[in-house]
Order: sequence, then structure tokens, then C-alpha cells
Amino acid sequence: MQTFGLLGLSVSASLLFKGDSSLGNAPVSNLSSGHGLTETLPAIPYPSKDGDQITKIREKIADEFGIEIQTLDEVSIAAPAARVLNGLEGLLFSSQNWDEQSLNLLEYNLKNFPKKFYQQDKNGEKVHIILDPTSHCGPNAKDFIITPYPREIMLSPLFFNPEHPLTAGWVLAHEFGHLVTTDSCRQTDSPYFDKIEAILGGNFDQVKQDLSGKIQTKAEQSNLNITEGGFVLPIESIKTPEQEEAVRLTRLKYGTSNQEEFIAVMFESYFLGKDYFFRTYEPFLGKEKTQNLYNFAKTFYNGKEYPGYHVIADLLKR
Repeated sequence: MQTFGLLGLSVSASLLFKGDSSLGNAPVSNLSSGHGLTETLPAIPYPSKDGDQITKIREKIADEFGIEIQTLDEVSIAAPAARVLNGLEGLLFSSQNWDEQSLNLLEYNLKNFPKKFYQQDKNGEKVHIILDPTSHCGPNAKDFIITPYPREIMLSPLFFNPEHPLTAGWVLAHEFGHLVTTDSCRQTDSPYFDKIEAILGGNFDQVKQDLSGKIQTKAEQSNLNITEGGFVLPIESIKTPEQEEAVRLTRLKYGTSNQEEFIAVMFESYFLGKDYFFRTYEPFLGKEKTQNLYNFAKTFYNGKEYPGYHVIADLLKR
């Protein structure tokens, strides 16, 4: 069974690139900052190779949400640096392509989030969704961001499988957590870090050491294995309390990596419902801090609350 991890990279890319900065040294300009790339580019036309129906669906979604949707192939036309990663796609990544079902799933999940998650910024910069091969937006992928768009999310078809519709929304929630709170996938700071530290009651670097230790102790007491890098099974695969606890501990441990990931994990936990959120945080933060953290996440979602994830999963299957 596939395992999913939201590291700012897809599963296979995360495993491959762990501890490897070779791409960051590629002679294609500064990949971490985007310097040397064209700063503002027009929308790239959709190629006909996807098929007329797929092209129409992509255009429809882009128009409906005021975003741009492109493939890495298309981006590489305007940004040659993207070809460094794009040229490796066939060797490194799943050969699964975005099809009508996966695009419809993307559309459905976009409707499930507040408009401010994907609306243009004050400068008129649109959110660009890049289809294939990885899923990222955040500090762990900043060295591999080689597209010319500061407000972009790269989404892999691996996560937009009609058999796992809830996982698709979970992925979007996490990546939007990065984008909404930094306003650029290339930023590694956020005006919300002070708020997180205020809720947690201390400097994040100090708090995370204590929290990480408590999570590890809890996992050992429960005889559960926390996988490195936040990798978990699809959310739909959770059938027992033990499986859910393993997911919660794994994701929360990953959230202690840094404040950017802490916020993104907060976003994904909120999407899975209030009960799940409290089961995740309350054992370690206590009821009051967990409620404050939940209320903080709620402000980003414009007050919208989500039912328990099993309810969402059932609705998606209908």
C-alpha cells in the first residue's frame, strides 16, 4: 500500500532527495530563490497533447477559481531551469497522469476551501497550480523550486486518486497552509510565527524539543512506529484507533520540524475535523492551548468547520 508524506515533495522525490543537495548545485541559476528566472510570465497555452476534453476541464477549473493550471512540461517552455527536474520525471516519478477524474477531484476540493486560499494577491499575482510530478509548497522544497511563479503549488496525481478523495483534500490543506501563511512558496518566514509561539507559550525551538520528546515517548508507550519524514497511509485507510494514533503522532512529529511545517500540519489537522484536531494536540498541549490553536486555524478557514474525516470520506464516495 502506498504511503504519503507532505514534505513539500512527493513520496518518491522525498526519499530520493533526502540529504542530497545535488540539484541545488545544478548550473541553472539560483534554484532556492528563483533569481535568474523570469519574474513575471504570461499564462502558458495548454498543449493539445492532453486531449481536448482534458484541456477543457483544466481551462474550466482555472477560470472558475481565478488561478492558472499548467504542467511542468508547459512551465519548462518559459523556464528552462524547470527542465532539470522535468527531464528526470520519467525516471524518478510515478508515470500516472492527470486525467479527467483526478482533475474533477481537484475541482471538488478547491470548492471545499475558502476563496482567499487561492485568490490573487494585492499585486494581482495568481496562484499557479503545477500538475506533476511532485507535491510541494514550503521550506523543505525551496531548494527544488524551479518554476518562475512565487505563488505556486505543485500537485502530483499520486495524491489525486479517485480511490482516495479525502487524501486529496488533506494534501491541499497542507500545501495551502504554507501558501496562505507565507504568501510565497519561496518564503521561509511568516508573520504568524509570533502567534504560534504565543499560543504554545514559549520559543518554538525550545517548545518543539519538549513536544517531540513527548510524542516519541507516547509512541513507545503505545508500541507504535512513527515513520520518518511524516509518511503515512492514505487517510481513507484508517480503520482502527491505533492506526489513527499512528497517523496523528507521525504527522505531529513532522510538524515539529519547523514553524512552517507546524502551521501546515495545523491546517491539515483542522481539515480532518475538530475531534481529530483535539485528539492530535490536546494530549500534549492541554485543552486550553489546543482550543486556542484550533481557533487560530479557524480564522484562516473563515470560521468554516469540517465534520469528522470519516463523514467527509463517506460524502466523497457518493
